Amino acid sequence: MYSCLSNQLALLMMLQVRSEITTRELALSLGITERAVHRILKDLAENGLISIGKRGYRNLYTVHADSPIGHPAFPSLTVGDMLAPVRDRLAVPSKGSSSAVREMAVAV
Repeated sequence: MYSCLSNQLALLMMLQVRSEITTRELALSLGITERAVHRILKDLAENGLISIGKRGYRNLYTVHADSPIGHPAFPSLTVGDMLAPVRDRLAVPSKGSSSAVREMAVAV
């Protein structure tokens, strides 16, 4: 199925909805391998778009909404600007809501 979303943007959208999610859940939701998820997470963290922390044994992801997306054609566009429609449409009730992730997986 065709999608105009990059895996990076789709992953950011998922993290916007749910900050505590496993790489396996991300991979299954996005239809990519766990290895690809790890690579994208590392890239996003190295470029300052997300932070990866720990809560017990689980990873906790924080999306930095004020970070610029880094595209020369859109120098003032931030991650928050890109993710606002997702946040608004899903009206993110709680970051741990699995129903929001299911909705997102259908939307993506």
